Amino acid sequence: MSKLEELVFQALGEASMCWSERPKGVFDSDHAKEVGHKLVAAIKDQQSHALTLSPARMKNLQITSRCPSCGKVKGYSGMLMMGGSSDDEEAVEVPETCMCGMWRSQ
Repeated sequence: MSKLEELVFQALGEASMCWSERPKGVFDSDHAKEVGHKLVAAIKDQQSHALTLSPARMKNLQITSRCPSCGKVKGYSGMLMMGGSSDDEEAVEVPETCMCGMWRSQ
């Protein structure tokens, strides 16, 4: 199971318990799995249509903050290099950014 699938199914399980009083009856786990698989497929479809600049490169990269949980970059600044200018020797690859906040409840 991918990390995305794991997060989707954990969220579905948690959301199924968001009642002031727990519902009675039998939980339809097959239907819950179907909902989860449809959601994962929709997310993956959207990701395939997303514009990506990978591998993006920046000149004068300054990391401004890191996530205390995963250690990945949360903020940075610099000059994004586009097209042929991305061959500049001073440009560095943009670091992977933290996605922890996407899955935390606010």
